[in-house]
Amino acid sequence: MEASYSCPYCALYRSILFGVPAGVYGAGNDEMSALFNFSNSGFPYLFFAKTSWNIGAAIVPLLFVPLTETSARIPGYFGAYIVFLIFLIPCGAAQNFETMIAMDILGSAHHHWRASTRFLVPLAREAKKWRKNNPDEEPRYAEAEIDMPSVATRLEVSFKRPIKMLYTEWVVFSQTLWVSFAWGLLFLFQSSVTQIFSTNYNYNTFQTTLIQLSLSVGAIIATLVNPIQDHLYLQSAKRSKTGTPIPEARLHSSIPGSLLFTAGLFWYGWSSYPFLPWIVSTLGIGCVGFGIYSIYLAVVNYLTDSYEKYNASALSAASLGRNTFGAFLPLASPALYTNLGFQWGSSLLGFVALVLGLAPVLLLVKKEEIRKRSPFMKEATFAKEARRTIEDGV
Repeated sequence: MEASYSCPYCALYRSILFGVPAGVYGAGNDEMSALFNFSNSGFPYLFFAKTSWNIGAAIVPLLFVPLTETSARIPGYFGAYIVFLIFLIPCGAAQNFETMIAMDILGSAHHHWRASTRFLVPLAREAKKWRKNNPDEEPRYAEAEIDMPSVATRLEVSFKRPIKMLYTEWVVFSQTLWVSFAWGLLFLFQSSVTQIFSTNYNYNTFQTTLIQLSLSVGAIIATLVNPIQDHLYLQSAKRSKTGTPIPEARLHSSIPGSLLFTAGLFWYGWSSYPFLPWIVSTLGIGCVGFGIYSIYLAVVNYLTDSYEKYNASALSAASLGRNTFGAFLPLASPALYTNLGFQWGSSLLGFVALVLGLAPVLLLVKKEEIRKRSPFMKEATFAKEARRTIEDGV
């Protein structure tokens, strides 16, 4: 029981520890510019520090995270944490920009090891325990032990399956595009807030960093209202033929979250005038933060529930798109706001968000039809017997 209570706190600590390197570089642009003799005028070269982090987080987990669908999560966590520590130190001690970028890519390999309950691993562990405690009995084996392919085969499948799901599964593609755009804007705001608030209010780096905290405030508020979403999800079991919650019920809160996300972008854009108080634009940023958190949480939970057996592959596909957008979308921020202006630059993003926000609505309306057309969803569902076996033993 004590271990179950400590798990959320460990996960929280991990998220904070591993999230800081992804967003801390913006606050150090002035120092890095002087140290490495780089300038952001014309093109945001210094943003490549964030780009490199997201590139590593997009590519490396694509190969290794799905491998844990047939193995335990804990070794992956420990291995990724060691990689993180090994490359974090030389990244901080780098004497040139190129070395820092290289260490950043390698260090971010740890970033997306997903925690989720696996049915195959506990069954295999219970089977091994039973054979050890009952050496005189006829040996029993879990299905995962009998059908376990070679490591090379698993690595090949581990890499191919997320890619295949991304271009053959409409659900994975649409959810990836939706969450990727939202995640990309999280990093784009680290650039645009600096550009807009330094221009309109002559804010320095520290002040613009404080403004960016409104994204976190929005996410915290979304966390506080999330129990409502959990209640709706659990209540959906009453409408399910199997008596289990409906995966699409994970998406309810994301619809108002998407609307607030879209509204926040327009709010942020059309309040970006120097004659308006800074708090007006900041409130719009907070709405965007609320929406990003709602979208992210909905996509992760929905893909996990819909592709139970292959949820790591689905999440790796989403992670590929999400971190790719996070790597490259912010590079367009200076040109976007310089050419279109602060108002229409954010409005363009708002129109895109409005279109992508239709994805959860379509999934809720057409859920049965979409499930029937998805071979991965049919194959990925664990049998009820497998669920019970974990509690009853092998």
